[in-house]
Amino acid sequence: MHNIIKDRLLINQEIERNFIGIVHDSASSLTGKYNGLVRKLQEDKNDLFSLRDPCHCFNLILKNSLTKLPKNIMKFVTKIHLHFKSPQRKAILSNIQKENNEKQLALKPYIKTRWLSLGSSLERLIEIWGSLKTYMEQRKKSIIESSKPDEDTDQEEENNEDEEEGEEEEIEEVKKFNYDFFFNLLSDENFYLQIRVLAFFNLFIESSDSAIHTNIQLYECKSKN
Repeated sequence: MHNIIKDRLLINQEIERNFIGIVHDSASSLTGKYNGLVRKLQEDKNDLFSLRDPCHCFNLILKNSLTKLPKNIMKFVTKIHLHFKSPQRKAILSNIQKENNEKQLALKPYIKTRWLSLGSSLERLIEIWGSLKTYMEQRKKSIIESSKPDEDTDQEEENNEDEEEGEEEEIEEVKKFNYDFFFNLLSDENFYLQIRVLAFFNLFIESSDSAIHTNIQLYECKSKN
């Protein structure tokens, strides 16, 4: 790795002169005391500084902070995004927003393996909070009503077995996806405040991440010039 850096990156004196430091994620191949890349580069240039990747550090801070949050917050975020993967459910939410003269917006995906995707996801969650609450309330009511027995429609039910099966699936869905749980959380002002605090924290990290990348790009432009 050391030879590759020397042969392919440090190709002239100007680049060598501008090469003042290295940012890394502390992998052993980079930070090894005797054979790590940083050690080898510092032997060539003793004033070279070594910096742990700030973006990686921010990600670790975020991951650690999530473990300190009440478990129902991340359960809420994860399950509500999984629920709205269905095009039918997205359409129902969109219709609710249209009826209430709101922007027709869907949730932004939260991907655990993508750094900082939680921030934009939470911002959108907050933006459509009201329509999500209405959605949960309507879905809960419709499924409860569909599960009520109706003595006047015995013959009709016999002739519509497929429809009955569909209703049973909907009732089974309630067991898997607890609409009461989500409606109650969406109605809880303290929970809403916790989501906003988490979103603000993510926004701070994203801003810092953006500033770091901007500075890196500016440095690269200066080096090229």
